[in-house]
Amino acid sequence: MRILSILLIGALSLSPPSLASDTQSLEPKPNLDRLDALLTGLESQGFSGAVAAGFVGGPQRVEAYGLADREAGRAYRADTVQTMGSITKPMTAAAILVLVEQGDLAVDQTLVDHFDGVPAEKQGITLHQLLTHSAGFPGGIGPDNEAIGADEFLERAFAAELEFEPGSGYAYSNTGYSLLGILIERVSGQGYESFVREFLFEPLGMTSTGYLLPEWDESRRALGYRDGEPWGEVFNRGWREDGPGWHLRANGGLHTTVEDMRRWVKLLRGEGLLDAEAVARWTKGYVDEGGGDSFYAYGWAVSDSPMGKLISHNGGNGIYSADFLWFPERDFYLYIQGNSATVPAANLRPMLLSALLDSDFPLPPDIPGDGNPDRAERLAGEWSGEAGRLSLKPDGSRLIAEATGPQLLRALNNVPAEKAESLDRFDQRTRTILERIDVGSDEVLKGFTDEEMAARSERLIALFERFPEGAEVKLVGSLTIAPGGRFAEYGAVGSYIRIKAGIGTRIATVLWQDDGNYRGTALGPASDLPGMILVPTESGGFRGVERQPPWRQVSVNIEGDCLAIASVRLCREAD
Repeated sequence: MRILSILLIGALSLSPPSLASDTQSLEPKPNLDRLDALLTGLESQGFSGAVAAGFVGGPQRVEAYGLADREAGRAYRADTVQTMGSITKPMTAAAILVLVEQGDLAVDQTLVDHFDGVPAEKQGITLHQLLTHSAGFPGGIGPDNEAIGADEFLERAFAAELEFEPGSGYAYSNTGYSLLGILIERVSGQGYESFVREFLFEPLGMTSTGYLLPEWDESRRALGYRDGEPWGEVFNRGWREDGPGWHLRANGGLHTTVEDMRRWVKLLRGEGLLDAEAVARWTKGYVDEGGGDSFYAYGWAVSDSPMGKLISHNGGNGIYSADFLWFPERDFYLYIQGNSATVPAANLRPMLLSALLDSDFPLPPDIPGDGNPDRAERLAGEWSGEAGRLSLKPDGSRLIAEATGPQLLRALNNVPAEKAESLDRFDQRTRTILERIDVGSDEVLKGFTDEEMAARSERLIALFERFPEGAEVKLVGSLTIAPGGRFAEYGAVGSYIRIKAGIGTRIATVLWQDDGNYRGTALGPASDLPGMILVPTESGGFRGVERQPPWRQVSVNIEGDCLAIASVRLCREAD
């Protein structure tokens, strides 16, 4: 259900028309209609959320899709509020720079300049290192929903073992940004939320952004969904009276709307309390994030893109997610947020940019569902046959298909029979890797890579050692990676391994080159698997749609207690 479609021309008067005109004339020129068409198709597959994008002083677009509250049938709107996750970090960094501008802080100051009881190995850590994740603090020291106070947080943070000598590496750290938030409170004499509201949000007109102070009506807040089930909210989940505990505060969890994030662009253009020099310091890439193509600034990741310099950050907790992109050379911004793990907003960046810039990028089909969850509920459960096993989970009126077995995965993805033999080869290579890991071999990549075999084997083994003993590890199958897919830049074929443990389900994607050489392995959420979303059709069956380009489709016909998918037949398992 599409609920909002607005074309905005010059709605943000942030720059002279001549600047917008000049930047819009550069090629490639973003196509906002195609952006909407992409998200409309993804709405059919389960995306719900909102997007704001466009040229400052020129064409802009705000769209909303799906439902903010499925049980109440409440539509997602441009003023719907949800968490932005770690996009909180650039806001914390901006607050630090406001204090620098006021003469209350300097980024070369150290922890010992502001805190008592700092252990010797941490006394030289600078604010610059905290801002750039180069201090060595661990990613986290406790769960987001623990209502921990500042004093106890400081005690745990100072006791935590550093991952490397400060200034000698990079490790993304929520802990470091919470320390910056505590520092903001101590130096300013205000609560963290009160400070960022007064000095950042209110001057920009961002009246709906915060933890508690906006006092949103409950009917404006989006509920989160995972596997079709209501997960609830980050809002007030184990929070203290004045907001979240310090495992989350200042590093994540701020709530906002797409309309407010359009206004956030003003600060990046030097039109808030940060002047041009401060904005340049805020958005300069300082520390290599590890791949040589992205550098961490003060709360931002800075990289190159087809539209020039890209300043960005994403965030999420596996249910809610968001992504913010700013292209200063084009005066173009994009902010997207969503409340469902079925189609996570933070995973869509490659497709969003492809749809905006590439007129040949294939758009997903817009398949209107019937909106009735009863049919999906009736088919939910386990189905099996010679080709493999299929688990169907309801997601509103849709079904999320989770396949196990290469033949079934290929049937669901409508892979031509002539390609099966080639993909079988990659399946076998991946099985060999898993067998070698299982027996404790330290040469799991022997024969599959020519470069740094020992080191790469060690890293791959370490990836699987993250999971507890007894975790269920199963090869799902291999597929060709389509152009525009998440891993298209890294490999030609992906072999997908599902790992189920107490912490949830993860997908390890083993990436291969065409010649059979190992390229690397990515560990990500369950949505990394290019599975199918089954959308109900008017004929009484379902149509399976691939979650990524080229959006292959397959008919799913119901035949009593069995399903027919291409040449595959599966029957319901007995309870």
